Amino acid sequence: MLIKEKLPQGHIYPQITQAPINYFDFLNFFRGGQTIDDNLGATVIANSLQANLLKAAITSGHLRKTKNMVMPNESLADIFLTDEGAQQLTTPQSEQFVDGQKSEWERVKMKPLGEGGQSKVYLVRTPERTKERKQSRDAITNHVWVSASTSESALHKSRMEYVEAIQTYIRGDKPEELAAMKEFKIRDDEGQSLSRLQQEIDVLQQNRLGLPKLLGSNITERWMVTEYFPNGTLEDHLLEYRGNAALALKAFRSVVATVALLHNENIVHRDIKPANIFVGKGHVLVLGDFGLVYVPNREPRITRLHGETVGAGDFIPPATWRGMGARLETVKTDFDVYMLGKVLWCMVAGKPKLDREFWDEPENDLTKLFPSDPHMHMINLILGRSVVTREGKCCRSANDLLLQVDTNLEQIKQGGQLLLDGITRICHVCGVGRYTRHSPVTETTMYFSYNMRLWNSGGANDISTLGVEVWECDTCRHIQFFRTNPLP
Repeated sequence: MLIKEKLPQGHIYPQITQAPINYFDFLNFFRGGQTIDDNLGATVIANSLQANLLKAAITSGHLRKTKNMVMPNESLADIFLTDEGAQQLTTPQSEQFVDGQKSEWERVKMKPLGEGGQSKVYLVRTPERTKERKQSRDAITNHVWVSASTSESALHKSRMEYVEAIQTYIRGDKPEELAAMKEFKIRDDEGQSLSRLQQEIDVLQQNRLGLPKLLGSNITERWMVTEYFPNGTLEDHLLEYRGNAALALKAFRSVVATVALLHNENIVHRDIKPANIFVGKGHVLVLGDFGLVYVPNREPRITRLHGETVGAGDFIPPATWRGMGARLETVKTDFDVYMLGKVLWCMVAGKPKLDREFWDEPENDLTKLFPSDPHMHMINLILGRSVVTREGKCCRSANDLLLQVDTNLEQIKQGGQLLLDGITRICHVCGVGRYTRHSPVTETTMYFSYNMRLWNSGGANDISTLGVEVWECDTCRHIQFFRTNPLP
């Protein structure tokens, strides 16, 4: 393939000018690896069509170039066909581009992005990009080469059309040209499986805020397409929020607000977990995967199918919640609130799951894991109203949880802190020290407040008495007063 103007004595390398000029045959030429001389300086060779094909194939990821270690002192390189390149050869054109609605979405890879008990999800190209690639591929395979006796300008034009078709076909896909296709599996109860698909489509096609956009669907063919999130899911980004209560709470709010809107219609998601929350533009969180959604006033459907239960086992409420999921009529919005609480703990802890309701155990208690952040106590307050063993202690819906989240976010925004015993309070003057409470001690009793006597200006006998607590920074000695009832 690529050679020097003069070959080293005793070595014979494949000539690039002898390689096929059809792009797909050109890729096949490299199956198994070829040793080439990596010299693009030879003018005649570097300007050849095959040299342009090689550059394009390496840039697209269909071929990979590595240093030849057998003769490292030579200017040699091994060229290998990558998995993506092999896919171009092994996937028949009839499978990539065929008539029909589903085929308008070309698969990018045969391996699914993810797979669950109900479906597989594949990365696909939009119909517009699929059509563009089909036209380019047709232009490549059906290209008619002009005669060598043709004028130089016509020959150049023919070559450019061919190269442009290749570049269009192999160029990287733009984010907006990609989507996610979910193909549903049909279990023994086909009617139930189709009902699940229909309900997910019904929820998404109303274009609700905070949910993925539905781009296409077909109940008969059992698939649907939503927008693709290249940043992945929250499960891939947990460490970004670890130990930062304010950042996690701000991001968490968007998911709570989305669920609150669903709860206004008594729609219950029932499968909220980091793996089902996508990270959108600007790290806005988007709630996805509505395969287990409960929509009121629909035909009853069971919540267990071939060992599959409602929601992920690590995120569903405990059995003490009325045997949640055993009977359809027991489904309530607080089911989602419990799951949301667990998601928040995962974000702040930077861990994929929390065992049961053990968030206040020493090894899981965020205030102990991150003692320097006083806002962790706010997170624990939220967990105390969501991740609980008894349903009666849980917020009834995401709307109640949203109120708590907004209250805490406003406190953080205003620089406020929780004024509860046992909560570390950082000095707002030096930002380093911690406030501790002065405790005046008498011979018989230790008090937690002082009496402060106040005289009005010009009135010696006009005296008021206030009870106050005195808090002092252990670093800069700044003092704060808090009013209490006067001591007797």
